[in-house]
Amino acid sequence: MTTAEVRKWHADMGTSAPTARAHAYSLLRTIYRTAEREGAVSASPCRIDGAGSTKRVRRIDPAGPAQVYALAEAMP
Repeated sequence: MTTAEVRKWHADMGTSAPTARAHAYSLLRTIYRTAEREGAVSASPCRIDGAGSTKRVRRIDPAGPAQVYALAEAMP
């Protein structure tokens, strides 16, 4: 696999699922880094800066104390 093929694969995934795209690229990069360390490949073709990370799409608001107590009270 070449760097150009990795770039095409990454681009072909589109932008509709940025987290899945980042996770897929991270997995491929990890596999190639391991293969490189083991001597199975001479160099990793994964060379897209920032491709393994993504910005959070929505803000997560943790439950407040009142909500936690309400949940605990509702438990059987």
